[in-house]
Amino acid sequence: MSVLQEILVPQENVNDEFVIIAKLYVKNGSSIDKGDLLVDIETSKTVVCIEAEVSGFVKLHCSEGEEVVIGSVLISIVDNLTEVKNVLDNNTVSEVISETDVKTGFSKEALKLISDNLINKDRFVGKDLITKYDVENLLRKNNNKKFAVSDKRMDADNVIKKDDILELKPISKAKRTEIKYLSDIQSNGMNSLASVYVEVGNINGVLEKILNIFNNSLLPIIAYETSRLLMKYKIFNSYYMQGDIAFYKNINIGIAVDIDDGLKVLNLPNTDKLDLHTLENKLFSLIERYLDKKLAINDISNSTFTITDLSSFGVDFFMPLINTKQSAVLGVSKIDNKLGRFNLILNFDHRVTEGRIASEFLVELKDRVESYNLEEMSEEKEKYKRGHEPKCGVCLKTLSEDNKMDSHGLLKIINRHGQEDYICRTCLLGY
Repeated sequence: MSVLQEILVPQENVNDEFVIIAKLYVKNGSSIDKGDLLVDIETSKTVVCIEAEVSGFVKLHCSEGEEVVIGSVLISIVDNLTEVKNVLDNNTVSEVISETDVKTGFSKEALKLISDNLINKDRFVGKDLITKYDVENLLRKNNNKKFAVSDKRMDADNVIKKDDILELKPISKAKRTEIKYLSDIQSNGMNSLASVYVEVGNINGVLEKILNIFNNSLLPIIAYETSRLLMKYKIFNSYYMQGDIAFYKNINIGIAVDIDDGLKVLNLPNTDKLDLHTLENKLFSLIERYLDKKLAINDISNSTFTITDLSSFGVDFFMPLINTKQSAVLGVSKIDNKLGRFNLILNFDHRVTEGRIASEFLVELKDRVESYNLEEMSEEKEKYKRGHEPKCGVCLKTLSEDNKMDSHGLLKIINRHGQEDYICRTCLLGY
């Protein structure tokens, strides 16, 4: 028997240790052509479909619903149908067990591995042909228990009384994967929170002038300014790794969304290199693909810093959870329209940095976001141009007030929005 192709579990997401066999399109012995669909695998982020690269006959090493370790053999494509049915590894089916009408055959090499590792053969009942690949796959899963989310649940007999006051419902595989990745950092017990109020006033009128799509959300601005700030605060674009700090070379902001298709982190590659409107368009396109269930693996992989925006849910304050292989996550609360402000919350890994650095990061981000609200004073600035007394565009101190302070007057500048403006010496120097 010649093996024409071995289908291995691909490493689609850097964080995954195992995947789930979502759907098999073939059976043992199926004749397939190049390009035929073979299997759908569910990663922590999406579902990936694998096609045959050659024509031949199928030998399965997995079943639907099974959790399979990265790198395991899923399917072998061979050149002979007879040998798929009758020849396993060393051309001999050494033992057969059966349950109902399904007979399970074991190769000699499979039996040796089973014996050496004290595995109960009943673990394989329901599968027709068991080779060394199937046993090795099971062993890999057992050896990777430290990475896997525990499947153990309370014994219903111990908690459900005769009056049936409790009902147990298993957690979905997708939720279990989410628990695994979000518990990775939290389990170290060294996370800290820092928060600041961001004063925005009547920001909605400003957003309509600045943004093209998100006229009621500060999210694009926050993502844009955060990416620029991460160039300075590189420690938040890293993660703790066995006594070292691993720094990412790229800044990829991830936007956590959970609307109607489960929690996904939408990835904006090289966010720091995008202008505001390009970022806005890319984010909108990702959200559209999320809603249409058309996200590709690259759309939801490899983010280096995450932003969780719960402003639309009316949340005043919350603790966002740090994703695996990251050192911080930024939470965005709702805007309090009465007070004209909202909360920015930073949850950070204290093994990587400390509160002082987190505070500096948040305060600088606050200042950057608040600067957009200067647009709101554009009407006043027009008055200055029409003959009214000049004022500092930052603190609104008039020229006469500046003179009373024996200062140096006002400088005429072009502000960050491309408009003519004034600034006093105090604001210019940042005091």
